[in-house]
Amino acid sequence: MDNKRKHKEIQFTKLMKVDSYNGPRFLTLKRTDQDETMKTVSPFFIRKAMNNITLNVTIVRTKDGGLLLKTVDRQQAEKLKKQNVFGGIINIEITEQPTLNSSRGTIFCPDLKMHTDEEILDELSSQHVTDVKRVHRRNKKGDFEDSGVFILTFDLGHLPNSIDAGFHCCKIKQYIPPPLRCMNCLKFGHKRSVCKGNQICASCANLYHDKTQCQQGLKCVVCRGDHHTLSKDCPVYKDKLEIQRIKVTEKITYREARQKRRLQAPDPNPPRLRQPFSSLFKSQHNEADQQKNNEMTNRSNEDHIASTEPTHTDARSFGGTSQSAEFIIIKQQSVATEGVRGSIGGAESASTLVPCISGA
Repeated sequence: MDNKRKHKEIQFTKLMKVDSYNGPRFLTLKRTDQDETMKTVSPFFIRKAMNNITLNVTIVRTKDGGLLLKTVDRQQAEKLKKQNVFGGIINIEITEQPTLNSSRGTIFCPDLKMHTDEEILDELSSQHVTDVKRVHRRNKKGDFEDSGVFILTFDLGHLPNSIDAGFHCCKIKQYIPPPLRCMNCLKFGHKRSVCKGNQICASCANLYHDKTQCQQGLKCVVCRGDHHTLSKDCPVYKDKLEIQRIKVTEKITYREARQKRRLQAPDPNPPRLRQPFSSLFKSQHNEADQQKNNEMTNRSNEDHIASTEPTHTDARSFGGTSQSAEFIIIKQQSVATEGVRGSIGGAESASTLVPCISGA
């Protein structure tokens, strides 16, 4: 009986030992000289200078011109933070990376609801806890109340298995933040404070109105499925949550996490196809060519019509005198003239040329 109790106490103590973690640490190296960065420094020089200080340090360049260092353990990180000169000629400063060296987890301990967040932080700060935030939930009346769940932030690269909260040994679970969502238009990727869209009803996906007046069926704003927009069964929400999990657990950027997710599963809500600029440019040329062809066709039709209209010309004379003559082409009709000098009797056939002399 005593042996079983001792075995349980040993296991209990192992779970509570947060200080036993001695994993890798992330540091940032920057030059202290004014207007100078590490971009112009040779990678061969950087590697040789780093090996003179310590070995097995992973080095990556950053966009701001510094270096991101990944150490083997905490002791190596402390040694690097004491360095002020790099390679004997470059003045540097090495500090802790603010985000990669921290992790967040959740614990469930209803017995802590009687304490404020500041009091809990004071008691747990010796176990590398830097921030405490309690999670609220709505009760049946619609009011918020403490759920007994607390989000703890540690200054450790990886979460410990458990933490000692008084006489409670609380297991720690990885905290996955929910996807960023606007509660105005209900779409992902931005907050309500910067939203420029209209407020949307979460039930029917139309413009916002009173819940009692919503008589239409359920429809999701994001995936257009037959469910509530805020439902956790939405395929787009599940996909965004998985991207968040990859980002947190692997400590990478959101863009890198999304690329990894796309290798695992296709996008459940692909962007709408847009007409490329090249096709738009091509269509504009086609429209211009078509308009030009139409203008040429209209011009040729006008020329044809003008050629069929009667024309007036000046003739020298018929019978040796200068007279103005008018030539009329008469098609498929009979012409009878009466009372004209030298009357023409009878009917003329189609395409007969008749000179009409005036001023005789």
